[in-house]
Amino acid sequence: MKKTLAFIVLVALIVNCVSTPRYYIDYTRSEQIVISERVGDTIDPDEQERFDLFSGIEDFKTATFYGIEGGGYEVEILTTNKKLVAVNRDPKGIEILRNYIDSYAEMQYSKEDFEKKWEIVAYDALVFPITKSEVNRYSNPATSSGCGCGTAVLITGLSSLVAIGIAMSNFNIFNGGRRPEDERAANIVLACGIVCGIIAGILVHSKKRASNMKTALEFIKEARKPRVVD
Repeated sequence: MKKTLAFIVLVALIVNCVSTPRYYIDYTRSEQIVISERVGDTIDPDEQERFDLFSGIEDFKTATFYGIEGGGYEVEILTTNKKLVAVNRDPKGIEILRNYIDSYAEMQYSKEDFEKKWEIVAYDALVFPITKSEVNRYSNPATSSGCGCGTAVLITGLSSLVAIGIAMSNFNIFNGGRRPEDERAANIVLACGIVCGIIAGILVHSKKRASNMKTALEFIKEARKPRVVD
């Protein structure tokens, strides 16, 4: 009964290896912040053009930044006919944007160094960086590890059951117990099962990890898109 229950749990773990990102826009906005002394309290059209910011926003007028409890920022964007709000939950988001503005002139010649420094893997709709650490934060790495370990344990467990069956297939207490050839076959099956389990676990972990990272990146891009507010 216990073996059957363990088998069911392992199968359920593998079948349901799905990561669910935490809510990105469930946050509390704090006070207004100054991203950089070079732009002051708000970013105006001249600064927008000078630092190549908000290039995808038509009829841009101003942008004001607010802190978020727990890290990140909310940016309120005014255009000639509407107000937009976008959010960035990367704990390093403010620091990265400040570094971008403060070193803008130098960065024009070392964008690769800037991206390497902050481990930037992509950009959102406002062309603000998305870092590897933020993607990791929402990719739920525990699920890929669980899938890999579950797969390895399941295959190893099944091979163990098969090996026991082979070893005991011709068991006879009156003829010395198990036959040597059966024991050798059982050991081979068990060894192959362990090796296959480890390899399969690694492959499942890698595939699930890559899938989780891709899903998390798409989730962040979608959550960061500016939305119209009243």
